[in-house]
Amino acid sequence: MRIFLFLFLVTSLGFSQNTPDPEYFSSSLGPGQTFTLDGKSLKFKEVISDSRCPKGTTCIRAGEAKVLVEIFDNGKLIEERILSLRASQHLPADLFGENIFNLSALRLSPYPKISRKIAASDYSLYIEASSPEEI
Repeated sequence: MRIFLFLFLVTSLGFSQNTPDPEYFSSSLGPGQTFTLDGKSLKFKEVISDSRCPKGTTCIRAGEAKVLVEIFDNGKLIEERILSLRASQHLPADLFGENIFNLSALRLSPYPKISRKIAASDYSLYIEASSPEEI
């Protein structure tokens, strides 16, 4: 048994890696609020449309939400962009081009319900990102 534990310990030390996991930052933004990371910013302007299938209904397709965002680099506007958010969306590693930031999550809440209309001010955009050099 001691030989087994010794061999296990030796082999596990040989396979350890020293590469740190990237540090992720997250924020929940209301309309008009900004997420900033390393001088790069994403401002959640507004929800343009929300056709996601409401809870409590059956839909032919899941629908999508479209949000308008502005992207800044050190306070300078780079671009204004409409993002389509779908339930099964896979985010590209670098959605906004080189040297902005890498997204690992982007969600819009609240999710629609059949019994409730969502006011524009009630929306929240959840973002999780890391610096491009950390990936």
